Amino acid sequence: MITLETATIFLSSIISFISIFGASFIVLTYIKFDQLRHFAFKLITFISISDFIFYFGKLLSLLQLVGISNLSLCSIQGVLINFGELASILWTTIVAYTLFLTVTKHETQIEEKYGQKYMRIGFGIPLILTIMYILIYLK
Repeated sequence: MITLETATIFLSSIISFISIFGASFIVLTYIKFDQLRHFAFKLITFISISDFIFYFGKLLSLLQLVGISNLSLCSIQGVLINFGELASILWTTIVAYTLFLTVTKHETQIEEKYGQKYMRIGFGIPLILTIMYILIYLK
């Protein structure tokens, strides 16, 4: 008999597979087609990379169904989910802020002005917080 926990893990894994496929498609499209390599699509690609990391972490819960479960796997899963989700939220916020600057402030040179700062915020903050988590809780 299938338990509720097994069904939840199974459905979550299906959703994770679909999300990983979608994120991979966006990243591969960005790599393959030169005409798409502009700043707006780069931001979407960074969201997709973050989502890929998040859903890969969620997909690790599938290993519980086959009996593979230990503290190390759980820690890796937690780190991936934490980093990916926070990075995805921050990149979505960055896209919203970029739209705000473009529409209301009529900024045109956003990548030159904010590109490095966006990278530090979008991937730097999640990386710092994830490293702090590793150093404090995973001794």
